[in-house]
Amino acid sequence: MNKLSLIKPIIKTNVFDKCFISSITDDSRDVQKNSLFVARQGIGSHGNEYIDEAIRRGASCIISDQSFEKEKDIPNYFLNNLEDQILAILFSFYELIENNFIFHGVTGTNGKTTTSFMAHNIMRGLKVPSFYRRMLKEKIDLLLSDCFDQRPDLFLIDFSISENNEISVSIDGDNGVKVEDCMFISREIEGNLDRDEIDFSLKVASCGATSPLIKARQYSKHYGRTLSIKTSDDQYEGKLTSANEKFINIVWKVREPKPIGKGKITVEKSIDIDYKEFPPDWFEGLDDSQFRSKKYNRKINYFKIKSGLSQEEWEEKGWINSQDPRGWFQWYCRYFLGRRTDDDERQIQRWNNFCGEKGRWRNYIYTKIFNKETTINDLSFSLAVRQSLLHWGYMINEEDFSMWKLKNGI
Repeated sequence: MNKLSLIKPIIKTNVFDKCFISSITDDSRDVQKNSLFVARQGIGSHGNEYIDEAIRRGASCIISDQSFEKEKDIPNYFLNNLEDQILAILFSFYELIENNFIFHGVTGTNGKTTTSFMAHNIMRGLKVPSFYRRMLKEKIDLLLSDCFDQRPDLFLIDFSISENNEISVSIDGDNGVKVEDCMFISREIEGNLDRDEIDFSLKVASCGATSPLIKARQYSKHYGRTLSIKTSDDQYEGKLTSANEKFINIVWKVREPKPIGKGKITVEKSIDIDYKEFPPDWFEGLDDSQFRSKKYNRKINYFKIKSGLSQEEWEEKGWINSQDPRGWFQWYCRYFLGRRTDDDERQIQRWNNFCGEKGRWRNYIYTKIFNKETTINDLSFSLAVRQSLLHWGYMINEEDFSMWKLKNGI
């Protein structure tokens, strides 16, 4: 996932518009491919002294609070107030909410890493979110990326980290997966993680012959085989004849009555199935387990709070139309891509009732902000309402708040 868009409002420059940024660091030893290297003053030296090393390690761009002695080969930007902006940059990059974030600093000569790890596990036991585990996930993401750069015939199917730091990696390959391939991935990850720093278990395995096909590259290995395909509307079983980045084609034979006369004939049927209905960049950087899991995880939500009803409750209330079994959001995605149906008017009205200009919950939150004499960034109240609005694709903002006050004569 390119994280440039997350920090651009902070750094306010177009210099990096053609850059891909996947990580950020001020330590040249930690630079990976597509890192943003932050050159800042350290205890004994300035980061500018290590820019060439950062470039050799794969940095895609540089920010510094000191001018460069000579022209650099990659995009770079001088930010005079870097020290004042660094926290804002990091909060934006890691998508953290500053008002709800507590810093715990650990300093000293010996035992810093051990103390940090112990504190993380105590917080985890108390069900308090800790940034420690998120850093682990991003590090493994980079290690996996390096693995697949070395072995382009292999590709990732799934990757997850449990609350107990059980790391699970599922892979596939254009030519299948051997035990040696799993061992290669395992060595690359385990060799770059310190067990003295964090206790973890690691499992690397092939996706298995009976596992569902998820990636386009998997289908190309199964030409001529009989597949069972389940869509949101129907289920098919037939021989796979072709596959590309968007469609697969299967054929099958059925016995049907003759058009004329008695008896039956064998008829070959074919269908193109759009198994990648939505553009792949919509899901870029997402962990598949987040949207395939049947278990509700409030930590995935933007405001880290439970909000909304289950699929079963939506169906019981009659809010689900059979053409869009996943509800309003699925309808909206298809509407955005150009589909038009008889259900559009109803769905648009539902959105207006919830978060349109006269919508109940949009007006509720702006009224509450005004009555509390606070700002839209005050996250001390109504997080469930904010999350519900976001489920409908609406984030409260200053422009709409100003319009609300104007219409209410305030």
